[in-house]
Amino acid sequence: MLGLTLDNQSPHWTDFLVGGVRIGLHPPFAETVESTNAGWILCLQVTDIRALRSKLIDSAVTVSNYHDTPAGAILDFCDPDGHSLQAIQPGVFIKDLV
Repeated sequence: MLGLTLDNQSPHWTDFLVGGVRIGLHPPFAETVESTNAGWILCLQVTDIRALRSKLIDSAVTVSNYHDTPAGAILDFCDPDGHSLQAIQPGVFIKDLV
């Protein structure tokens, strides 16, 4: 309906290409930060997940520790309304961030 280009689809991860940006969605994992809203989680690709985590912490946002996926490191956090969000830096893993 929205005219998004489906790139990958599975029960655990689906992503779309939108104007050169990849938007990923997946169901929540048990280790995600506390959220007041359930449902699929929006995951945004970033080029520097370490810098994003520092900026979020400096802004008093509660963030998780990094966790690895086959594609790269993920960071969980919530927006001011309690919606779970994630950021991923593909090709970078926890061992690269510590």
